[in-house]
Order: sequence, then C-alpha cells, then structure tokens
Amino acid sequence: MLHQDNHVWTDVLNHIGERFTAVWYDVKVGQATTVACDVPAWEQRIREGCWGKRIDAIVQEGVTMWVVEVKPYGNHAALGQVLLYRDLFVRRHPEYQDVRMAIACSSVDEDLSGVLTRYHVSTWIPVDHTEAYRGLPEVDG
Repeated sequence: MLHQDNHVWTDVLNHIGERFTAVWYDVKVGQATTVACDVPAWEQRIREGCWGKRIDAIVQEGVTMWVVEVKPYGNHAALGQVLLYRDLFVRRHPEYQDVRMAIACSSVDEDLSGVLTRYHVSTWIPVDHTEAYRGLPEVDG
C-alpha cells in the first residue's frame, strides 16, 4: 500500500474495521520478477523481496477472506489488480473456500459498474454511512 492510499484505508478501518477478524498487509503472491540467468543469487533474492506482486490487504471476516486493493480512485488498473491478485491468492492458499474481492477507494469510475457486478468485485468507499460499502454482507444483529 502506498502513502497516498493510507487515508482511504484509515477511513475504511474507522467505518467497518470492527467487522474484521484479522488483517494482513503487503501479502506476496505470484512469481517474482525474472532476471537474466547471469544475475547472482543474492541479487535475485533482493528482487524477489522488492519487486514481487503484493496484495495491499487481505482481510478476514469470519470464514470469508477479502482481497483488497486500495487506491485513491477506483479505476481499471485497480480492477485488474484485484482480479489477478484474487486468483494468485487462491492458488497459493487453496485452504480458503470463500475468497472475495474489494476495491477500497474514495470514488470509483462509473464505467466499471457493470464489470464490478459481473465479476463480484465490491467497492468500499468510506462515507458517513456504511451503505457505500457495496457488496459487503450485512452484519447479523
């Protein structure tokens, strides 16, 4: 998660964070960046640590795991990331049966509406009322 994403994520935590059982940050998934074969092993290890794909946040809510991409503005780049990251997370962690996707952002590109629905991607947009957290199941009484 980058510095410019922090205010969005802080707002999410302030609004619905009590629902989360656990949160993990910068979760590595996928393959590390490949380099030329003549690169020393120590340099490859550094690249793996620095340039691998990382999920901004994995949020556990009961038995549900959320793959969350955090951006100031929810756009096609955020959508692509969360779609890929969910797939990579499920490959690495097949023990989780209910893995969902969310984009946490201050606002979202309206052109994404149909695609978000089709691929079951929730949007978490912090405002004064939790109805803006589209796709997040209601809390049982």
